Amino acid sequence: MTEQIAQAGEEEWGQKPTGQAEIGEARAAYQAGDYATMSSGVILERVEQQVAKLLPQEQLQLLEYIARQLRAMPLGVPIVKVEEQARKTRLAEVEAWLAECDAVAESIEGQFDSAEDLRQIREERASRL
Repeated sequence: MTEQIAQAGEEEWGQKPTGQAEIGEARAAYQAGDYATMSSGVILERVEQQVAKLLPQEQLQLLEYIARQLRAMPLGVPIVKVEEQARKTRLAEVEAWLAECDAVAESIEGQFDSAEDLRQIREERASRL
């Protein structure tokens, strides 16, 4: 009976225009690797604490949302492949940021000694105290 209720709810939800749109968005985000992982136990613990604060009806709504998201994802994709894609995405973002930092550094004229600059900043702050 529980299975029948779940199927009926899924069929009803899938017929709604917003439901179809969300399924499409979830599939596209998953295929693009645009999602976060909870590899840190701290993050998972925080999420669990927040869920515990929800009313039972809200928890059920959240569960239904997660189930829809999971149904929209293709099955059988190895976790290692997903994590590797996420790692590559983060690496590309870091490389782009470093390239941007290099471009800014090249646009600034003159010689810089970061260690000396830090010493001067510390001395200035110490002299103010």
